[in-house]
Amino acid sequence: MVRRKAVYRSNLYEWNLLVLLKSQVIHCVTEDRQSNGQADIAAIQPCDVYVFVLKADESADTALEQVKAIGYDAPYRGGNAPVWLVKLSFDSKMHRQLDAKAERL
Repeated sequence: MVRRKAVYRSNLYEWNLLVLLKSQVIHCVTEDRQSNGQADIAAIQPCDVYVFVLKADESADTALEQVKAIGYDAPYRGGNAPVWLVKLSFDSKMHRQLDAKAERL
């Protein structure tokens, strides 16, 4: 039950971020499934690509390393735009952002 609540809250954060990005007329792909996992949101602009991964109750450092190892950014590396990997971590009990990390790949 606790895991289900964490996933639910992670989805709420994802939805809020998606609304913010789309309000800025940014093309977004959600739940971009790959053979080895999925990125939560990919925000694609002509000048940059941002791959967002949102987690509830996890460290951004640990998750960033896992995401880099899995290769969520691979589908977006073929273009001319630089790819940014953005990891956002939220506290599901306090309903606030715990940590954020971004790295240009």
